[in-house]
This record gives sequence, C-alpha cells and structure tokens, in this order.
Amino acid sequence: MSTPTLIGVPFSTYTRTMRMVFMHMGQDYKLEQTLPHSKSAYKYNPFGRVPSLLHNEKAIFETSAIRDYIDTVFGTDLTPKDLETRLLVDQMISVLSDYIFHHVVFGISKPRDQYEKEGKTEEEITQLLETRLKTSGKIIQAVDSMMKGPFLCGDELTWADYFMYPAMADLYSLPERDFFVEKGPKLFSWYQMFEKRKEVVETYDVESKTFLFPDPQTVNWYGTSAILSDRLRFSGIKNTYVKTAAQRYSLLIREEKWVPVQVPSTNFTVEATSEIITGIDFKIQNNKAKLDIGVDESYSLNVPTKGGQIELRALTWVGALRALETFSQLVEQGPGDSSVIHTAYIRDKPTYGHRGILLDTSRQFYPVTSILRIIDAQVYNKMNVLHWHATDSQSWPLYFRSHPELSDKGAYSKKETYNPSDVKGIITYAESRGIRVILEIDMPAHTASIGESHPDLLICADEFWAEYATEPPAGQLNPINPEAISLVEDLIVEATFTFPDTLFHAGGDEINTACWDLSPKIRDYVKRKKFTSSNQVWFEFTNTILDFILSRTKKRPIIWEDPIKSGGSYPNSTVVQVWLSPPGTYTKLGHDVIITSYDYFYLDCGHGGWLGNDDRYISPAQSETAKDVFNYGGGGGSWCAPFKTWQRIYSYDMTLGIDESDTGKILGGEVAMWSEQTGPTVVEGRLFPRTAAAAEVYWSGSYDKEGKRRTVEDVSERFYDWGYRLQSRGINSEPVQPKYCHKHPGACDLNDPNAK
Repeated sequence: MSTPTLIGVPFSTYTRTMRMVFMHMGQDYKLEQTLPHSKSAYKYNPFGRVPSLLHNEKAIFETSAIRDYIDTVFGTDLTPKDLETRLLVDQMISVLSDYIFHHVVFGISKPRDQYEKEGKTEEEITQLLETRLKTSGKIIQAVDSMMKGPFLCGDELTWADYFMYPAMADLYSLPERDFFVEKGPKLFSWYQMFEKRKEVVETYDVESKTFLFPDPQTVNWYGTSAILSDRLRFSGIKNTYVKTAAQRYSLLIREEKWVPVQVPSTNFTVEATSEIITGIDFKIQNNKAKLDIGVDESYSLNVPTKGGQIELRALTWVGALRALETFSQLVEQGPGDSSVIHTAYIRDKPTYGHRGILLDTSRQFYPVTSILRIIDAQVYNKMNVLHWHATDSQSWPLYFRSHPELSDKGAYSKKETYNPSDVKGIITYAESRGIRVILEIDMPAHTASIGESHPDLLICADEFWAEYATEPPAGQLNPINPEAISLVEDLIVEATFTFPDTLFHAGGDEINTACWDLSPKIRDYVKRKKFTSSNQVWFEFTNTILDFILSRTKKRPIIWEDPIKSGGSYPNSTVVQVWLSPPGTYTKLGHDVIITSYDYFYLDCGHGGWLGNDDRYISPAQSETAKDVFNYGGGGGSWCAPFKTWQRIYSYDMTLGIDESDTGKILGGEVAMWSEQTGPTVVEGRLFPRTAAAAEVYWSGSYDKEGKRRTVEDVSERFYDWGYRLQSRGINSEPVQPKYCHKHPGACDLNDPNAK
C-alpha cells in the first residue's frame, strides 16, 4: 500500500487531527505543506480548504470524507461498534464544526486578535467580547455535559478526541482560559490528560524550527517563511527610541545571519517562499510613556504569510522595543545571502514588571563599555532593570557633585571612577533600550570607603574586620551622628536628579551591631532611648532615611530585607528586596517584593574562598580524595556555594508560598553579580546564559499559558540554542555543554529513553 500524503499546514486544526490519527495508528505518512486557499490547495479541493488526502492516485477532501476513507482503507479503532457511542462521536464532531468553531474560535479568538491589532486595551476588549463570551460559555457547558468518561465519548479513544483537541488547545491559549475552565471542568480534565499523549506532543509546533527566548505568552505559527527584504521600510514610527531601535535591529539581522545550532529534530522543515516581507508597520498608542515601574510592555506581531508589511502593535513605545527583539529572533539566514523570517502571530507581555541584574561596581571597577554590553545582553533577554550597586566598603567609584571627596579619596584610582558624563551616558543608553537604571547606595553598613574622606562619620573603621564586618574592611556609618545623616541625605537628593527612576535603593543589609557596640556614645544612646539593643538604633536610622526619601524626593524606597527580618517595621510603601527569606514573609506584611534569593540567583557563588592566610586551603599532603581539605569540593570557601546552575535558576517558582491575594505584590526578580571574584574580563560569561534562565522565569512566568509548571526538559533545547545566539550577537556567553549535544538533541542525555 502506498504512503498517504496530507495536503495542509501544521497550524491547521484538522490537518493536525489527521496527523495525530496516523501517528496513533503507526501509519507512515507525508505532509505536503500547503496554505489554505493557495494554488496547491485548490488543486485538490475546489474550495481551497485543507487538509486533503492523496492516496493511490485519489484526492479526498473534506474531513468527514477523509475520516471515512481512513477508517475503510487503513482501518482504525477510533469508530465505536455500538450505535449509541457512534452517534455521540458524530454529535461531538458536529458540535465542534457548527458551534465551537463558529461561536468560540471565530467568535472569540478572531475578534480578539483583530481588537489587539487595532490597539484596544484589555478592558475594552473584555467589554466588546462580553456577549460573545456568554454564548461561548454555554456551548462549553453543553459539551462538558455530553461527556461520558475519561475520553469524550466514554472509556475508549475515538475520532471525537482527535477532532476536538486542536480546537481546545487554541481555546485554552486565550486570556479567557480560566473562564472556559470554569464552564467545563470535565472537558479541561480531559484536555490535560490528552495533551500528554505522544502524538499530541509530536505534532506541537513542528512547523517552527526557530527558537524564541524568553518564551512569548502566545505564538500561533503559520507554518511558512518569507524572504526578508534587504531594505526594510518602517512606517508609523513617532518615537525616536523606536526609530533608532528599528535601525539597530536591521543592522543586527544583516550582521548576525543566524543559523540555528540544532539540527532539525523532525522531518518537517519550513522552506522559504517567494513571498517578501518589505517592512514593519508600527501602531503605538503612547509614544511618550515614562519608562518606570509598571510601564506597559505588551505587544503583538503579525508576520503575514502573503508577504508585505509586518504589523507591530503596542500600547507604549517600550512594548514596541520588546516586539522588535522578538522580530529579530524570528529571522534566520536563508538561501545564499538572503534572510528568511518565520511567519506567525505573536501576542506577548511580561509576567513581572521588574526583571533585573544587580551589578556591583565597588569591589571591582567595570569600564562603561562593559556596563553597556551588559545592558545590550539585557535587551536581548527582555530584561528591564539595571540595579547599580555603585558603592560599598571596598571603594567609592561614583562621583557626587555635592561630595566629590567621596570618590576623590574612596575610589581605587582616579581612572576607576564614574563621572557625571559617564553616569548620564549609561542612563541614556539604557533608557533608549527600555532599561531602567536604579541606583543603590548601601547604608549604614558597607560604607567603609566613606572613611577615606570622612573617618569621623564611621565606627570601628580601624578594627580588624573579622568580628565587626561581613567581609573586609570594617567600618559602618555612625547612625546617631547628624553629620552622617546629612551626608546621606545630600547623596539621596543628588541621586534623585541624576537617576530618573521612581525607585531608589537605600541598601540596609548585613549590619554588624558589634561594631556599633564599640562606641560609648551609641551605648549611651541605647540606654537613654531604653532600647534593648543597638539593632533598634539601626531600625531608627532606617526609618529616618525612608521618611526622608518619601517626603523630600517623592521616590519610592527599596531596602534589603535584613532590618525587617531582624525586627524592624517600615511603611508598606517600602519595597523589600528578598535574598534570605521566603518572599511570602514580606508580602504577608503588606510589602511589595523583589526576589533575589541567594540560593538561586546569586551568580557569583561557587568560585571558592578569597581570604588570605587561611590554612584551610592548604592540603597537608597530596591525596587521592582530599576529603579533609576545606578547598576541595563542596563549598570550597564560598559562603553561598555551590555554583548556581541554569537548571537550578530555571526551577525557581515565583509564586511558591505566596497567598493568591498577594501575588500582585511580587514585582519581579533580579539576579545578583557581586564582584569579589568577578570583573569585566569574565562578567559576561558569569552572567550568561544563566541569566537567560532567570529572564524567562521573570518574563514568561513559572507556569505556561495552560497552567503547567515550566520544566528544564521543556526549555533545554531552546536554552542551549539561545546561548549560542547570544554569542553570535557579541555577548561572551559561556558554553553549558559540548556543541555536539546541541546539534544532536537527546544524544547527551543521561538516561536512554529507549531502554526497557
């Protein structure tokens, strides 16, 4: 018997139905990719629809006829023997065709797509769809009531299951998913069971051979590609940053000429057609939106199969920048020197509005060029915050006009400082790419470098560090010295004018009260105030600084969790950056939270210790295992060991332990790059591609659009490929496996999937 050929495209629901059935039967088949209403489609179906089936020189069109032919010629176990069940199968398929497609798919999905392309807000779309949604809900309830078992029509798998699944997959990808789940709980349980089937998994998105990172919220692949014009035309741009970004991405695409590392894992490949994409039409509702916490970053992209212009829609110019990044990832090198772009409709937005990298420029100095490269990498990963931990105990590289002596005496050298021009350049560069720069001035600990110019403002600066600081050198601001508080207030006021973001980070971590206890004045102050410990001096200082930030600068403060963890209480307007405790600890108190859990997101960890004259590092003699040696395996002297693998990072659940009513208090997260053992020569490899794993958690969420937990297995091939694509864009992303493994998916797995 000859091999049957399906005429259609993978995104077609009925084409997918027939493909799944053939796979269920174990029947070999071919797929001839043909768009609906194309010349090839009309060749086999006078109405131009797909799929059609070619077999033994016959062309069968319309799904009912194809179903009958497959049953008769090939034989299936999908048509029940008993009349009652057979009638139910026919009823289910008829309901799908007459009601679900008409009222749900075409009544909800298609109008929603159109409204989004027109730039309507989510609230407007909800109002416009209200009547249609009520009708659709009744239909789903009716289908739910028709179900007779774990499968749609009883205990056995039937044609109805294969017909229904692709349509329901589209349905549950809509923002109205929860509404439909509520209306049809049995139907959704069936869907969750059915989606695990091998034939379902193997027909999911096989038309795409490109990887997108981070994973967009919704992607509908059209299953074709088009030639990308060398001279893209951009229309509708009314924002300078968007115009510059469009030009920048045009150049990137021409220079990158990206070819995926992974060989195709299926026989279904997308060939370039003669269709040409000539440009991008921009429709942006708000071209003057302020780049700040909560700015709308949503967008949609429609890359049409018939060529012409890509439709880019966004509520703000920031969303347009995110859309351009996705656009660039759709492009690959085509035949010869051409570029091809995968056709698709993409609707996307971030799960969390704060997605950042903390960069410590005190312990090691980073040239401005190094910081700008990190910002570039953030853009590629759709991150939006550079948390600049500019100063610390080791050095003070940031110049302040109000106190130039701090960097004059506190920096490592005159060359290792950031002058006002440097700072303005970094902020402007970041802003033009949709990246917010948030300054942190850590206090009252981590301030020993202030002692280089103001020794009178510190306590214990002359002491050996081990008992009085987390790491060398020792020295903390005197929290009861009015001059120390005045200096801090000067810095905050100046930072307000220099850094435009609403948020300002006031530090507040790792206080050592033993340091303050050395001061007779502080001990007397504690007694006078009837405090139980100098911790309360810390709490008082923190409240003074927070009150000043809120009242004088109108900014919103961020602090590390430490003072609250130790017993302090602060206004709920204070954002808490969590690094030690479960984030729910602080959402329950009413605080918004930024998650930087050290055991997941501290990317500097696992490189051994760095303190001098530590005999624990010395091996008494060569040995085979060196089990007794501190510097062998395990922590190796790194307080936050082990090294945080990308798999560890990706496994973080942003909502674990968070009350449902408090999920909105999770602003987002940051990875932290502390610089005791990291500097500009190695920072990109330390950050990437591991930061990309966090970026997807922050953008796409810990759960996919269907509510399933994202897993390392699901993302691995896409993640590996993305690391190499970052390299192609000039980011020194470190390898995570031999390249062979990426070119041969599954070849480097630990366990043989075919083993019995």
